[in-house]
Amino acid sequence: MPDQNWILLPDYWGMGYATEASNAVLRYFCDGLGLRDMMAVIAPGNLKSPAVAKRLGYVPVEGGMQYEDGVIIPVFALPTAMSLPKDLVFRRFDRLE
Repeated sequence: MPDQNWILLPDYWGMGYATEASNAVLRYFCDGLGLRDMMAVIAPGNLKSPAVAKRLGYVPVEGGMQYEDGVIIPVFALPTAMSLPKDLVFRRFDRLE
């Protein structure tokens, strides 16, 4: 399932940029490409991104997304999206340097 994320420098937090830009991208994916299965993965500890996801029309996915080391990440999905399997576990990949 495609996922949408937003990352801004702290100087630009709270100005509505994440919501405005993400809304335009989401409209393109849904209206332009016809996608209905979209999710937003939220970084742990990010207190403002869940509100952005909700403003975009995403709803919380019960249980979030679990990595094999036990860390659970909040996940939101469009109401039209297919359900994620309850026993799904993700593997972390190292970042490229």
